[in-house]
Amino acid sequence: MQAGSGIQENLQGLLGMTSALVAVFDADDRLQFANESFRAVFFVDADEYPSWEEIFRRNHAAGRGAVIKATSIDAWIASVSSRRGKTRHRSFESDIIGGKWLWITETVQSNGWMLLVASDITSISSTDRELRIDRDNALKAAQTDELTGISNRRHIFELLH
Repeated sequence: MQAGSGIQENLQGLLGMTSALVAVFDADDRLQFANESFRAVFFVDADEYPSWEEIFRRNHAAGRGAVIKATSIDAWIASVSSRRGKTRHRSFESDIIGGKWLWITETVQSNGWMLLVASDITSISSTDRELRIDRDNALKAAQTDELTGISNRRHIFELLH
């Protein structure tokens, strides 16, 4: 990259134009940057920088944002938090209330900062989608303690190796 060639200005412009959701969270899991697409889907105002947990708690309470299939938001947050930011790279699918379906990637630096990029994959056939959802549910069941909803011993040891 060439220094002084307007990279930051062009990057800001491109991030504002893309339909991809882009967000950066710091080591404390607080939002530090989000483009308009991310803010629209997760109902985050332009002048606020909430934590990941605050975003999901308030959207769940308002019946918007990500589809959360859990009897307790606390259990869901504990379960997701046991996986979130624990590996350098993670990809998964997520349903959004209203019918959108996202492919999300999280990339984590050694200092704990995370880049989240999500693409709308709603147009993929429903048969393929159902198969992937079943696969993801089976993986989650294999990696999660049924009682507590957090990563089980086997999954923790996989992360450590």
